[in-house]
Amino acid sequence: MEDEWDSDMEEDETEECISLDLKVDGEGRVAGTSRCGLDFQSGVQLFSFKEEEIESFHSDCDYCFGSEESFWISREAMDNGEVRCDMETLAKDIFDLHTCNVDFDAIQGESGCEWWVQVRHPAKGSINAKTIRFHFDKDEDLVDSTGLAIYPQISTVTYLSRGGAPTLVCDRPGPVTYDDEEDLYDPSRNFSKIMISYPAVGKHFKFDGRLLHGAPFQYANFWHEEDKIKTRYTFLVNIWIGHKPLGLDPIPEEHIKTLGKIRTSAGTLDSQPCNLGKNILRSTGKKISSFFGGDGGKHTLSMSYVDLSPSDECSTFDVTFPRRCKGSITPTELPVLSQPPSISVTASWEEFLDTYSKYQLVVVKDVLQDAGSDKTRSWFESLKELYKVDPSGVSKTWNVENGSLNSFRGDANDDKTSKKPRKREKQPTDGLSCDVVFSSNVCDFVENGVGEFKEQNQRSTNRKRRKLNPEHANLKKWYCSFVLNTGKGLQKALKTLPITCPAFFRVDGMNSDVVTHTDNIWFFFGQNFDKKNNMKGREEHTDLISHSGTWHVQLGGTKRWMVRPNEQGDWMRAAALCETASGICPQLEHPLEVLTIDVNKGDMIIINTSLWFHQTQIPSTLSDVPDCMSFSYARDFHMSGADGGLDQSQQDGDVDMSNLNDVWAIESIAKGTIIEKEKLLDKELSESHYFKHIRRSENATCVLRKKGKYMCLVSSRSLTMGESLTLEG
Repeated sequence: MEDEWDSDMEEDETEECISLDLKVDGEGRVAGTSRCGLDFQSGVQLFSFKEEEIESFHSDCDYCFGSEESFWISREAMDNGEVRCDMETLAKDIFDLHTCNVDFDAIQGESGCEWWVQVRHPAKGSINAKTIRFHFDKDEDLVDSTGLAIYPQISTVTYLSRGGAPTLVCDRPGPVTYDDEEDLYDPSRNFSKIMISYPAVGKHFKFDGRLLHGAPFQYANFWHEEDKIKTRYTFLVNIWIGHKPLGLDPIPEEHIKTLGKIRTSAGTLDSQPCNLGKNILRSTGKKISSFFGGDGGKHTLSMSYVDLSPSDECSTFDVTFPRRCKGSITPTELPVLSQPPSISVTASWEEFLDTYSKYQLVVVKDVLQDAGSDKTRSWFESLKELYKVDPSGVSKTWNVENGSLNSFRGDANDDKTSKKPRKREKQPTDGLSCDVVFSSNVCDFVENGVGEFKEQNQRSTNRKRRKLNPEHANLKKWYCSFVLNTGKGLQKALKTLPITCPAFFRVDGMNSDVVTHTDNIWFFFGQNFDKKNNMKGREEHTDLISHSGTWHVQLGGTKRWMVRPNEQGDWMRAAALCETASGICPQLEHPLEVLTIDVNKGDMIIINTSLWFHQTQIPSTLSDVPDCMSFSYARDFHMSGADGGLDQSQQDGDVDMSNLNDVWAIESIAKGTIIEKEKLLDKELSESHYFKHIRRSENATCVLRKKGKYMCLVSSRSLTMGESLTLEG
């Protein structure tokens, strides 16, 4: 690297200026609305819907939920009868129900309602598919742009199905400045009341819009067996008086034609009030914790668990805690690791899920003890058999892990005006093919046994190999890998390998839908005849993956993993399966170091390689019986609900995996840095002819720029150590 490219790399950083004439009263509401005729007390009513209306609502919810947006309908539009579908009609009825005593002539600013839907699937494994995390309803765009939190006057939930998680509302208003942690964590504001509303078809629950609320699955109750697999549908309406949330618009006209129009007119809603059941918690001793805020886990909400026995699905409880059992909000403690998290080989699915959801890394010792694996078996012979069955599949995905290091430094202190781009040094293993490795002659020392190999002097061994393969005659270290995708090789491997699915993935019939494997198996193997130094594989990196993780079983020798957490990773998405996971990136006890994990013969490591920077090393294999080899295999897996955004083919594993060396930054690289140059071959050649070793991606981290006689690879943004160098395409 030598230059900084700054002529046309700067982005337009102009920010939109927001100007609002907005006042907040002493109770945290828009000024003039605390005494405007609204009833802020919690309440329950029952709406009467026809069966065909419910079916239409379910269809509309499924359609609207995909947008993950909320929509606006103004009071003016409602007064003018400009409601275009059943969803807007129901929103108007709810607005009119709760604002009938409001004198809007005395209110400044726009009024109306915000509506959206929630759809949850109790039978799915993901917590996000079953529950709604605790949160404050607020003007989201205003918080993002100014930090000021403005809350709706009233929040409402209308249940369109029965069963599933109830709505739980804490008597804890949010702070005016949303990131005011002093207010959030103030023990004097700990709360002693909660309200719990169980879903029932047509039930309508309303509460003060400033209050913290969610739908925790710990309280889910099912009065009918079929409810356990039924979808939970809710229609949410927030009533805003004197303020319209920023960026909120009516649902676009092109979507209206898809939505139901059974309820042709507003004002026809049949409703009747219900009573709140009063409960005082005496003592249980059990605490529950939930995480919210930030990216999902910045704050910890703790409260006593209420052992309720709802009489029916329409039950609603107003619960008061004793003084010593008040609920609280505290900062979430960062998970700190001094050693790798581990579970027993006999662990349950719940134990695995709890650990893996928190750390995305688990070590399991002695997984082969119950797998009937022959400890004296030569697994290299099995590899050779797989190669014979599917030579094209092996050669297509063949990779030399300790080949040329395709990585680049970002030396900020070097003289960039004179330094030439760093050249990749050729390694002795470059060009080492699967034909060479799986040649019986080359591996005679393996087949003849460890003892005989030790008795041979190095010269005679090298002479024998030099005669057959001059280019690789002096190899003392080699480390290779390949992937078997669908085909005969994969099927043979599944029959040959001792473990094709960890035991804790098979706890009960339900988990067969929670964990699925891709139709691929990875193989990693190599030999290191250096008694003093470990053999390094690829440079430290993270992987761009769509699955939940990968488990590796060590069948021979030892592999050393050097890992550290990726703070830029999506830990919240990865924690979606477990209520006890905060979704916060764990910290190492010594942040400037890495976590070193020695995976020995018979051990398993399970890791999300997008969330952990990792590099592997192979110690000396001279004493590893019977192959003098480190050998492991791996399978990628999906946990249902934790892999958002996957299409069906990816979830089913119908994706062939490649096994190519990526190109990573091994130090931080500044935006606009020229990383590498290639001489211009022809002015007419397209950019695709240059830097073919750089992977193409939709989320490119580099661009190509012409400079003089060269085509330059330039970083399009600042890159951290371990990030891939990619080009658009």
